Amino acid sequence: MDSNIIKVSSVGDMMLGDNHLHIGRGVASTWKNESLTSLLSHLNPIISGDVILGNLECVLGKPISLNPRRRIYLASSEKAKELKELGFTHLNLANNHILEHGCNSALITNKLLASEGIRTCGLVNPRSSTIADQTIEIYGFSLVKERYPNDFYKNQITNDDLCKIQYSEANYKIVTIHWGDEYSNYPSSQQIELGHELIKRGVSLILGHHPHVIQGIEMKNGSLIAYSLGNFIFDQNWSEDTKTGLILNAYLKNGTVNAFDTFLVKQDNKYIPNLSKSHSYSHILQNFSKYYQKDNEYRNYVKERNHWARYKMKEEVFFHLPKVSFSTMLIPIFKRVPAIEKILFPNEI
Repeated sequence: MDSNIIKVSSVGDMMLGDNHLHIGRGVASTWKNESLTSLLSHLNPIISGDVILGNLECVLGKPISLNPRRRIYLASSEKAKELKELGFTHLNLANNHILEHGCNSALITNKLLASEGIRTCGLVNPRSSTIADQTIEIYGFSLVKERYPNDFYKNQITNDDLCKIQYSEANYKIVTIHWGDEYSNYPSSQQIELGHELIKRGVSLILGHHPHVIQGIEMKNGSLIAYSLGNFIFDQNWSEDTKTGLILNAYLKNGTVNAFDTFLVKQDNKYIPNLSKSHSYSHILQNFSKYYQKDNEYRNYVKERNHWARYKMKEEVFFHLPKVSFSTMLIPIFKRVPAIEKILFPNEI
């Protein structure tokens, strides 16, 4: 490869814990005796580059409670080292699950990753690196409505942020951004317009995540927007869409995205992503603007997708009921009747 080309390899959402519907049968439980390096080594030839970036949508640490709400979206501390061994150079922490267990747990996660030499995005903007005498800046943002008080990461893009990006003298500016509507295969008009504005301000590469499904890719004026890379690792095994994601390799040269490759991956029944030869998503990748400036149609589409997602989640639980843990049943009870949680775990409320 040309020595002047900088390769950026990126994946979408990575959740290495168990979600609330998969306590005892999610990623963390299924992989408890396995390392990421052994499970994902088959992807090493593809996920490689000068910068390797993903969105880490869980915290790292040790469970300190039997309360099921304190055990979800939590992966072991050892995963920091394993992520480094896989080659990750940067991980985005600006997302709506990093504060699942409070700011202190998020800070511990950041410290664990930093101790392995992985740079985190979203806490400090930008993260700067020099590669082949070229300066690269990576900015992390989350535009998803947060359930928790947040002083941890950038949860909006202000005019000051746009000016900071515009007047930076870095050779390349990359934005990793948590945005959009869950389970929507198409970006909103607001996403498209923001993406275009970021490009006007000098951003070369925009990497989107949060919808948990693939959205389209747009090349504009030498810059690339991947509106959503979908799920890379996530225990949302209730549909083909949520088991599927993209690996994106972008090649930067002369201040632009010179070329890019995409690789479709699909998780198997143990949540391991494997290369897929399916062509069923090609129309989505190309047709990113299907609902552009059609806000009413888009909102109706999002509602339909949310109804579909809720149905598929319930269907998956129903058909796997013998494997569903009692802890999974407790979480909705705690939400409806908080007094029960307070009685069972009086020191944690």
